[in-house]
Amino acid sequence: MKIFLILVMLSSVSNIWAQKIPNLLCQTQFTLHINPITFAVRKVEPSSAQGIDVYRIENDELYISSLDRSEYRYNKLNEAEKFRFYGGHKTILFERDYKYAISTHTYDDDIRVLKLKCSVKSK
Repeated sequence: MKIFLILVMLSSVSNIWAQKIPNLLCQTQFTLHINPITFAVRKVEPSSAQGIDVYRIENDELYISSLDRSEYRYNKLNEAEKFRFYGGHKTILFERDYKYAISTHTYDDDIRVLKLKCSVKSK
């Protein structure tokens, strides 16, 4: 019986540290493209011609849109550690106040690192 109570207490305590990501709207400030073979880096500033990637996070789901692509559901975000979430090939690391984030996306031929500016969506 003691072991059962200890397990119940530990499982409830572990949920205290789990963090639910708030509903956010994030826009790309810039993107770094890294060649995974040569490690050459190319910085791309968003412009009206290119469009700006928009990340919308709602109920732990990541939705992405840009000027040339309408919004689509990318993946469910899971917490790896405090302020670090992952889904699919993306990892997003938020600042403590969720105002800024760094997103990484890895491909065979390109690694993308995005600097995002975010705002909490009101309900």
